[in-house]
Amino acid sequence: MAQSIRFKSSDLKTANDIQAGITPQEQQIQAQEQRLQHGEQQIKEQQTALQQQQQALQQQDLTAAQTKIDANKEAIATTNNRFRELRQYNTVEELTVLFGNGQVAIEPQYKLQLVRLPSKPKPLMGT
Repeated sequence: MAQSIRFKSSDLKTANDIQAGITPQEQQIQAQEQRLQHGEQQIKEQQTALQQQQQALQQQDLTAAQTKIDANKEAIATTNNRFRELRQYNTVEELTVLFGNGQVAIEPQYKLQLVRLPSKPKPLMGT
């Protein structure tokens, strides 16, 4: 242990000079730390905003996809109904037309029957 310490007046000046040089540097370091913290906070806020935007876009994509799926389901149901309705018909009248082997011309006896066929009254559906 030291029993006494001696300082010269120049030692005090040196200590003051050192302190004067340290203080601005400490202030600069503190300012930089504050800027860093502010920058980190901004980055966190931007990341949060980006995540929210991505979630919103994903939700929009999901909604659009669900809308397309619903439209496709409706179109399929409509098509299925149309096919079911195709099986529901009433035979009003039948007509047999005979052709000779290798012949494509309609014989006169069938022409008159074919002409009269569409002019006959048709029964109402469901009766």
